[in-house]
Amino acid sequence: MPFVAEVLLLAVIFASLKPLLSPRPWLFTILFTAIELILIFILRRSWKLLPALILPLVFALWANLHIQFVYGLAILGFVALESFLNRFTRSGLPQSANQVLSVTHSLLLLGSCLLATLVNPYHYRVYLAILEYVTQSGAFQNISELHPMFFRSFPDWLVLCLTLTGAFVLGWQRRWNIFHLALFVTAACFAFRARRDVWFMALAVAAIVSEFASTEKYSGYFDFTKERVAAVILSLFLCLYGLSHIRDVSENSLAKAVELHFPAQAVKFIRSSQLPGPLYNSLDWGGYLIWNLPELPVSIDGRTNLHGDERIANSLATWNGSTAWNKDPELLRARLIIAQTGKPLTHVMRGDARYRLVYEDNTAVVFVADRSVL
Repeated sequence: MPFVAEVLLLAVIFASLKPLLSPRPWLFTILFTAIELILIFILRRSWKLLPALILPLVFALWANLHIQFVYGLAILGFVALESFLNRFTRSGLPQSANQVLSVTHSLLLLGSCLLATLVNPYHYRVYLAILEYVTQSGAFQNISELHPMFFRSFPDWLVLCLTLTGAFVLGWQRRWNIFHLALFVTAACFAFRARRDVWFMALAVAAIVSEFASTEKYSGYFDFTKERVAAVILSLFLCLYGLSHIRDVSENSLAKAVELHFPAQAVKFIRSSQLPGPLYNSLDWGGYLIWNLPELPVSIDGRTNLHGDERIANSLATWNGSTAWNKDPELLRARLIIAQTGKPLTHVMRGDARYRLVYEDNTAVVFVADRSVL
């Protein structure tokens, strides 16, 4: 593939991922999936010990950082499926021994990576949390990042373009490639089910296009000359350096951005005033409050498997100012409420004598429950 086309594809991928480029744990999954696909790209061409040893280490770290490591296990399952079908069927798959892993190698790789994921504080119980996530459907109805793409923003259309590109490349090959087909279909299902997973489609298309465009004279781990690698590294360094100055990437600017989206000053006020709990908060701020106000347990946070569909739905209804908001048992038990300025519940509580406003800024409002009125 021409170098200009590679850069263009990379630009489209990054533009499609713009809504996801925030400090969230899924960035680890995006990184580790990209690393995994590169290593698989190498191993499917010829078995090498070093990449095979690196993959279990990647999964051991991945399982301790983000629960979507199961996506990576699914990718390894596709490799094993391809090897099995290539060994026992005549379905038009590549027959050259150096193009597909053997069944033994693929199963050993999958098994070693599966065992590596057990090296975590919860051991096998980490899979119980995955089961909880799988069996909960309410989160996909109530949490915006789990909604499907609405195609009201430019990045959504770029994801569609990438999907069509991947489908075109798969069709252009004119032969079955089980690994690419399984990877593409799975990525499409996840990406169009939840906007949070559009990265899966972007990486799948990148893997499919790059492998299709690679030459048969492939050698080494990367099909790059030293000059091209040096040019890419230098270009990335200069771009990141220039962007850091343009966007004022500094500790002060980060603190201002945090104060704009999270109750940073409100937390300082609560701590200095030594306001007691129990605390009532919204789902959006739960994770931040766990990190910055650990002495007061939150009422809810983004761990949807822990709280369950019903509790999440009740919390969202309360913060949306439903007619039954004043009957929410968790709100009635709370003595301290940290509210977002724009929430309907915040406006309702301003006029309610049972709650006394003690702090307010452009981001957050703090109420203290008056037990004598309650």
